[in-house]
Amino acid sequence: EAYAKYLQASAIFNRRERAKFVNAIALLEEAIRLDPAFARAHARLGAFHVLAPEYIGADFDASIAMARQHANRAIELMPELAEPYTVLGYAHGLSREFIAERESYERALALEPDDMLSNFWSAIYFARIGDLPRTARQLERVLAIDPMLPNGLTWRGWSYVFDGDN
Repeated sequence: EAYAKYLQASAIFNRRERAKFVNAIALLEEAIRLDPAFARAHARLGAFHVLAPEYIGADFDASIAMARQHANRAIELMPELAEPYTVLGYAHGLSREFIAERESYERALALEPDDMLSNFWSAIYFARIGDLPRTARQLERVLAIDPMLPNGLTWRGWSYVFDGDN
């Protein structure tokens, strides 16, 4: 039952369905209530919290604190999991902790080179710092892992535009 709730929330996450973010957070909270040691649910809940200020207007400081809390709990439970390090990387970036951000993405990709979210958010990191060739390579990696990821396709399109390739 916990895993089913995790999958439902993950589908919302992958499509970035803003209107369903609150529901997805509730699904993950319920999954964790059912299985407190469910590291992937903690990591995904952290990912929702780190995006909550942008997607649903949640309080920035509270959301970042919750993101870090759930990411750190996931690391305690399953230190070989990439996603919590990725969540921490995104939180570091939002908090202007840029060295820690890069280190978190590097750690995530070293742990799980095929983790889609780690690849995707590191691609966004490379776009933010202006490394467009690395952005393009990272997005190609994302789409090799999940060719139909809506956000991956959108960002790949934008990277073409940023690169002047209309």
